Amino acid sequence: MKKVVLIFSMLPVLSGCAFIKTKIAAYYISKAEKPLSSRTAIADAEFIKAYGYVEKALEYDPKTPEAVQALDKLTDAAYRAGFSNALEIEINIFGRYLKNNPHSWEAYLAIINSVALVGDLYFLNDMVGVLSKMSADLAGKPGFYEAKICLALVYAAMAPWVESQGYVNVNKNSNILLEKTKEYAALLKKLLELKQDIAKIEASNPEFKKQASSRILSSYEVAVGDVFKNQKEIARMFKISEDIASDEQFAKAVELTVLGNAYLAAREYSKARAMYQGALSNYPDFIDARKQMLEADFQEGAGLGIIENRLKTARQLLYSAYEDSEDVIEFALEKGNFMPFLSKEKFIAEIYSLKAAIISAINAVDRDKLKGREKWEMQFKYLLEEALKFNPENRLAMDLLDRYKKEGF
Repeated sequence: MKKVVLIFSMLPVLSGCAFIKTKIAAYYISKAEKPLSSRTAIADAEFIKAYGYVEKALEYDPKTPEAVQALDKLTDAAYRAGFSNALEIEINIFGRYLKNNPHSWEAYLAIINSVALVGDLYFLNDMVGVLSKMSADLAGKPGFYEAKICLALVYAAMAPWVESQGYVNVNKNSNILLEKTKEYAALLKKLLELKQDIAKIEASNPEFKKQASSRILSSYEVAVGDVFKNQKEIARMFKISEDIASDEQFAKAVELTVLGNAYLAAREYSKARAMYQGALSNYPDFIDARKQMLEADFQEGAGLGIIENRLKTARQLLYSAYEDSEDVIEFALEKGNFMPFLSKEKFIAEIYSLKAAIISAINAVDRDKLKGREKWEMQFKYLLEEALKFNPENRLAMDLLDRYKKEGF
């Protein structure tokens, strides 16, 4: 204990030596990482103290790369522990670190990975500006390649969040949906351009890639590969974005279908059908609107099926939806669908599972009168299998299959 006191009493004298500063920084880094080896839950106060040790380390050695690794580990553990302030603290520390180490690509990677977890698009957009300027300033110089890589990583981090914002508005807000479609297509285009630029740099000067961090290269390959894993869906989204910009009737069909979806969610079936019909009047092939009309018939028919004096109307709606569903399936299999952010595979899974749900509702309404029950059951099972083949995460198909296993047809 006396030795420790003696060492720290000498810090003001020793800290003038670069070697000693490095050693002191390493000491604080080890203090910061110590809680991570604990088998017990780490309290918020412990995380705050650990981040403080990293800051202390940077006071003695502002360029220590171990600080980046420590921050990365701390924030990862903090997320898992539910410490909500971790990202803000980490970014503040990294901000100070990057002032002294503007070309610390590992630090940029750590920030991108952390912000990508929460989808802070404003912050990521700011990073686009910083890294775009940096890659321009470093053109042809050391660091140019890494700046391009990090810029591509930012765009790759943004893509799933813009996609998610678009998808949640398919049933809510047509203005946001159209805006996000344009934004997503522009983002993908920029990422493709960066991918091509990076490939050219690698071909013309292989040394850039050899000197780059393997961790950054691996992150780039995984992130960009994930964004472009479904090439057909990427091409579909580009085509939809172009059609929205160039074809007013197509854009109107998208808008009216989203309005119909909002009415359908509120169970205002007549208004929903009017919107879907309007969409088809503008763009007759807009299969998404046709499918949603079947959804409206199914939902209303299933609801009326439990009211004794409305059974006739329920049957009419359900059988009509059943008969029309096959045309929608055939069209979708051949040509796909047109709604942004709803992939062809997901759409086909939705129509298969919807038809299975329609059969289930018909069975409930006509249980004692249903003819050819075995054929209906075989078709029901087939539709669920097809739905899950196209989208293993289709919730309706999973729920119907689970109920079928428990209760039978």
